[in-house]
Amino acid sequence: MRNHTHNLTFPVFSNYPVRVTFTNSIIKQARKICGPDYAAGDGQGDPAALTLSNSDGWAVMLLPHNPAPATVAHEAYHVIAALLKWIGAAQEEEVIAYHLGYLVDRILAWSKTK
Repeated sequence: MRNHTHNLTFPVFSNYPVRVTFTNSIIKQARKICGPDYAAGDGQGDPAALTLSNSDGWAVMLLPHNPAPATVAHEAYHVIAALLKWIGAAQEEEVIAYHLGYLVDRILAWSKTK
C-alpha cells in the first residue's frame, strides 16, 4: 500500500503544523525526516507508530495504514503535548481534550482514505 500524507494546522496556536503520514515503514519515513542514522525506540526495527516534533514548532505523526484508534489517540496526545510545550502553555485538561479530540477525529477519517 502506498504512503498517504495529510496536513493540518491549529490556527488558534500560530498555525502549528501537523503532518500525518500513513506508511508501511515507520522507520524509513522517520529517517527521511531525521536523517539516515535515526533509530526509534530500541533501534530494533519498525516501531508501531511514531511522533516527531521539534522546538521550531511542527509535528509529524507516522502511522501504519489502518491504525488502531488507541494508537491514533496515543500519538495524537504527543502532538498536543508538543504543541503546548512549544507555545509555553500549561497542560490544561480541557484544552488538551478539545484539541486531542479534533486531531483524533481527523486522523481516523483520513485513515479510511487511500
